[in-house]
Amino acid sequence: MSSKFKYCFSVITYILSSLNSALEARNFAGAEVAAHSYQDVTFTYTKTHSAIPIVVASLTGKADTLHRASISISIFDKAKTGFKIRIYNDSEALVNVELNWIAMEA
Repeated sequence: MSSKFKYCFSVITYILSSLNSALEARNFAGAEVAAHSYQDVTFTYTKTHSAIPIVVASLTGKADTLHRASISISIFDKAKTGFKIRIYNDSEALVNVELNWIAMEA
């Protein structure tokens, strides 16, 4: 193996290792939210991060167009150990919400 290849491999391994330790993602299903109300869901990271991560979340699952437009989410109480998501339901029905989230140290 050439020294140039070994160096490139080491750099790539370091970058992937750094990304791996700075990223965390999960999917979540099972939050039932009553009509015209909200529910808070708490998420705990698998490790304590060195800085408060940036968190992005999106709704997933079945595209129930009748009620989906009335559902929104908000991320709050971010910390090095976890965060909360508030799920708002402004529809006329009970909804079962699924979402994905990803957190990355800035």
